[in-house]
Amino acid sequence: MQIMHITKDDFFPIFNIAFFTLIGISKLAYRLALLKAKNHRLHTANKVLSKRQRAKKNQLRLRGLLNAAKAEAIQVEKGIVNAKGKNIPQGGTRAEVGESSGRRCSNCGKTGHNVQTYQVVWETSKEEVNK
Repeated sequence: MQIMHITKDDFFPIFNIAFFTLIGISKLAYRLALLKAKNHRLHTANKVLSKRQRAKKNQLRLRGLLNAAKAEAIQVEKGIVNAKGKNIPQGGTRAEVGESSGRRCSNCGKTGHNVQTYQVVWETSKEEVNK
């Protein structure tokens, strides 16, 4: 059987089916590409994490468990804490360790109150009051 003439009405439904199938396939291909990229990233992250965990296990096997005395000795050696066990500040202009500076008022910079409870005190000399 040979088709002599195809009309637009005969061709249009077939074209729609092919067109929407093509759109669906292209969306699936795009999602597949995204999933492959995500899988690759997760695979490399998993590799790095696995190496890190293996290194920790090897370190434990070679050096043994870390107890409190060893940990404190390492911290003193690195200069993180002093011999008494107090933290050593690592620079900056912070107050001594253990002292809390508290919050400060953004208007005057003093502690003990904030902007909502701030009271403006005008200082005047006696000469200005007498005028």
